[in-house]
Amino acid sequence: MNSTSQIPLLSVTIPTYNRASVLERALASLIPQVRDFAAEIELVISDNCSTDSTGDVIQSCVAANPDLRIRVHLNLENEGFFGNAVRCRALARGKFMWLLSDDDFVAPETVDRILSVLRTESPAFIFLKSAPEGATVRILKTTALRCLHDHQYELGLISGVVFLNNRSRDAELLKRYHGSPFIGLIFLINAYPDSKDAVVIEGRSLLGANAPHSVRDLGAFFRIFVVGMESAIECMRRNGIPPETVFAFRRRYLAKFLLPHYLIKKAGHSKSQTPNTSFEFNEADRLIAGYYRDLAIYWLCFFPLSLLPGFLLSFLRKVKSYLR
Repeated sequence: MNSTSQIPLLSVTIPTYNRASVLERALASLIPQVRDFAAEIELVISDNCSTDSTGDVIQSCVAANPDLRIRVHLNLENEGFFGNAVRCRALARGKFMWLLSDDDFVAPETVDRILSVLRTESPAFIFLKSAPEGATVRILKTTALRCLHDHQYELGLISGVVFLNNRSRDAELLKRYHGSPFIGLIFLINAYPDSKDAVVIEGRSLLGANAPHSVRDLGAFFRIFVVGMESAIECMRRNGIPPETVFAFRRRYLAKFLLPHYLIKKAGHSKSQTPNTSFEFNEADRLIAGYYRDLAIYWLCFFPLSLLPGFLLSFLRKVKSYLR
């Protein structure tokens, strides 16, 4: 590890657990770009007590790149996603932090574009907006509020944002939102009081590895994406995000994320309805109603569709697919 004491401009942090082969490919896409800007970047990898060969992959990376600032931490026990993300935050020394998922591959020139912004701007965050392959890359200056209004829940995808690494309020922040699955989004929102600016880099930045999703249980899915998101929404209010922006965020989150996932999952379970899945959908109905029934779109759209049986939703999906 390079021992220079210079404060890095960017800390690229990777919380990882039991994804050795995927992590190896992710590092292969990232390391050449880090090498091009070694004086401005540190790489932090926090292994959440993996039981596969993740440790060997990390050590091989360190050994092969002794001239890079690579810092490795091994948790003595699995601290969960929240704990490992917080560990990365504590280890990151850069002015800006990128909480990068271990199953996202960084497309060529992405790091260059990020640093080109950070050298001249000091935004609350950068949003990496995906675009079709071959599309012209665009770097757009905007405000944090405009970006929250326009892109909303998409900012919750941890790999897609780079944010100011101000930890001065973390003691209260981490106590209040302990265990939140959207801690990356909370870190981003926490940067809003320090800067009202944001930058959108629109282009091909991240390539997913399609690793198995860790949230397979139906009930857990809705608890995470309904109750979990509420912690980030509450953080918006506490950090001075205007009510109209919070309202727009909630409305779009219900219409564009929760509703489609609800309908797809209900249609998918239509052939295997059991008392357990029925209970889980009833629980999902209760949770969504509890947090979103103040919105007109809940009563006009979500509620009527939630009354349809799963087999009918499955049939409608097939008809829609046939008509395309």
